[in-house]
Amino acid sequence: MYVVVTSKPGVYSSNLEAKADLIEAYDYFFCGRRRAVFHVAQLQEDGYVIIREEEPPHVTNRVPTKFLESFGSLEEARSELDNLVRFGNLDVRLERLH
Repeated sequence: MYVVVTSKPGVYSSNLEAKADLIEAYDYFFCGRRRAVFHVAQLQEDGYVIIREEEPPHVTNRVPTKFLESFGSLEEARSELDNLVRFGNLDVRLERLH
């Protein structure tokens, strides 16, 4: 099962606390500015996503991975990423991180 976990620099960070393999990561740019980071991971078993707000009061949430949308293949997860970021003729792009 594959999941997409999103972080928004300066707003919040998300980290998987689960047995999982990080497959790919992408920076998301909107109108030339980096707005988000997407991580595609393959879950081996359920766990949690830890979401930490970066601004005071620095709230932390622990969300079970069973509540995340999951995909049966890497291609399905990539397709969902494409659907998330593409809308009309807006200036958007995904840049794969290594």
